[in-house]
Amino acid sequence: KYVENVKQDTTIGTNILRVSASDEDADNNGAIIYNLTAPYNPSDIDYFSILPESGWIVLTRPLDRETYKLEAIAMDRGFPPLSRTVEVQIDVVDRANNPPVWDQTVYGPIFVKENRNVGDRVVSVKASSGIENNPTVFYRLIRGSTAQTNKYDTFYLQQRNDNGHTWADIKVNHPLDYESIKEYNLTIRVENNGVQQLGSEATIYIVLEDVNDEIPLFTEREQETVLEGEPIGTPVTRVNAIDKDGTFPNNQVFYGIVRSPRNEGRDYFEINEQTGEIFTKVVFDREKQGAYALEVEARDGAPSARPNSNGQPNSGNHDIFNKKKILIGPYPEVAHYDSKLRNLTKPASLRSERLSEELREQRLLSADISSRLPYFESVNSSASELISNPENTRIARKIDTRLKD
Repeated sequence: KYVENVKQDTTIGTNILRVSASDEDADNNGAIIYNLTAPYNPSDIDYFSILPESGWIVLTRPLDRETYKLEAIAMDRGFPPLSRTVEVQIDVVDRANNPPVWDQTVYGPIFVKENRNVGDRVVSVKASSGIENNPTVFYRLIRGSTAQTNKYDTFYLQQRNDNGHTWADIKVNHPLDYESIKEYNLTIRVENNGVQQLGSEATIYIVLEDVNDEIPLFTEREQETVLEGEPIGTPVTRVNAIDKDGTFPNNQVFYGIVRSPRNEGRDYFEINEQTGEIFTKVVFDREKQGAYALEVEARDGAPSARPNSNGQPNSGNHDIFNKKKILIGPYPEVAHYDSKLRNLTKPASLRSERLSEELREQRLLSADISSRLPYFESVNSSASELISNPENTRIARKIDTRLKD
């Protein structure tokens, strides 16, 4: 139930109070619209209206009764829509009573870095009680229906006295994240300490500023192959990293080869700083070395806001490297022969080095046979003449037997 005291001479168009509901559903199922009814006295609705998106109840005509009883309805946009009602009572007090008066009714925009610490103060606001000789006021931060309106208590209020004035300090209660929520619209309420307690509300508009607190992360780690004998500048692969910061140049990514003794591939490959494409710097010989481990890094485009960064950009130097194993494959014709053999049923332990050696042996054997072909043709011709001569039957049988063997 909401109960609000309102002065009798309150001006038409004044925001009287704000009702708020929350819905945990996603999308339209969790989007809330507000409506206002007067089930107890239907004419009460003639004095007030409600803003359907925000829940503010607004005065629409001069007050002339002591009490108004309304019902506010919060309804989601799901199908079928679900709703909940709450009673709203508005009591009219003598015009001699005054509500608290804010120094400002709207504060902001107040720009706040997203890396502010929990407990940091982001703004201080103040209101006077409106009662002579009774300066006491009480503040509270109203919890809204969305994360942007402090549904999850991202900010909290701390009241303090200073030089006879009572201030409300708005402080960070949970870590802020620009990439999740960029703006907050807070409602703060103040009430005085009169016999008929009156209150008023103000709005605090907070805008987060992005800082460079995200490290670029590689999207894959995989093994690549480059054929031996390929010319310098042959493309090998392309790496990709994503920086989750919300603004440029915090989320701009540059690539580089890690210049470290532990990076064995550093002198054999180069990388395009903008695209992440990796190229060869030498012509590889698989007999010298069959594989290389290559480390590349991704670096963003602005000084880091992370602790102990010394003003340097965020990069893989912190703890994130992309380590790729690059295999050196055989010459193209050997690779083709190798791929055909894989389709045959062979022992699993057969290695590509052994296949290459067998291919070289096969080539040597073919060359040797080709060089002896004229001799074999001469022998075959002589044997045919002997076999066709019936006088050489015994010799023919022996030659025929040898040829079959």
